[in-house]
Amino acid sequence: MRSQFLRAWVGAAALSACLLVGGAAAAKLTRTGDALTAFSVGTPVGLRVEGKTTEMNVADDGALITITVPLAKLTTGAEFQDQLIKGALEVDKYPNAELRVVRALLKLPTAAAPSTGGDTKGVLTFHGQTKDVNLHYTATLSGATITIKGTSRIDLNDFGVKPPSFQGIAVNPNVDLTTSFQATDN
Repeated sequence: MRSQFLRAWVGAAALSACLLVGGAAAAKLTRTGDALTAFSVGTPVGLRVEGKTTEMNVADDGALITITVPLAKLTTGAEFQDQLIKGALEVDKYPNAELRVVRALLKLPTAAAPSTGGDTKGVLTFHGQTKDVNLHYTATLSGATITIKGTSRIDLNDFGVKPPSFQGIAVNPNVDLTTSFQATDN
C-alpha cells in the first residue's frame, strides 16, 4: 500500500510540476469557516465515548493536502474522560495527528458537478506511528465554499496506543473518526 501511495504522490507531484512549468499555478485549498474533528469509540458494556475539537490546520501545496489536529484540544465534555483519553494518547509527547492525502486522488466539486465524493487512501501520523488509512469523503460546493467531510476507522493498537480504561473497563481499540472543514479552492 505504501508503494501505491508513493506512486500516486509522485504522479501528483509530477503533474503539479508540469502545470507550474507551463505557467499555470495549481489550485490550492484554503481553509475558511468551520472545522470539526470528532471521534467515537465503544466499550464492551455498550457505552460510547465521543469527543471533538474545532482546532485544525489545513495545508495544500497543490500536490498534497495535510490536515493537522492538535490532540490537546480534544474534549468529551467530561473532564475525567478527557484526562484519561489525553493520557492514553500521550498528547504531551505526541501533540498532533496529521493526515496527508494526495490531492490528485480526490474528486473536488465544480460548478458543473457541485457534489462529489468517494473512497481514497491517506497516510495518518498519530502517536508517533505513520500508517496508511482508508478514507470515505464527500465534498459539496456552495457558492465559492467547498465543504469536505471525511470518515475513517482506525485501530488504536496499530498506532501503539493502549486503549484507556476505568475500573477495569477499557474502550474498544476501533475508533471512528470524522473530519470536516470548509475551504475555497483558489
